[in-house]
Amino acid sequence: MAVGPRTRRWATLAILWVAVTPGALLILLQPNEALHQAEDFPARLRAIRFEEWLALILIALHLLFINLAWLNYLHERNAARHEDSK
Repeated sequence: MAVGPRTRRWATLAILWVAVTPGALLILLQPNEALHQAEDFPARLRAIRFEEWLALILIALHLLFINLAWLNYLHERNAARHEDSK
């Protein structure tokens, strides 16, 4: 079964985003002393550095691309099965 253009687009983005995710993970794995010293939740949120927020967004985008590729694939597969059953 051939995949459609939407599935191909999201899958391509997910595959290309593999180059971005390791860098984002490296940023998140660096120790943040201010985060460990914060006592309450609002202080912890303030202690998160700008680049850590960006790294979280980049990783979330990767997960979104993977999810959209998978959901579009399932949708196209079900539509093809429905067409075959007619």
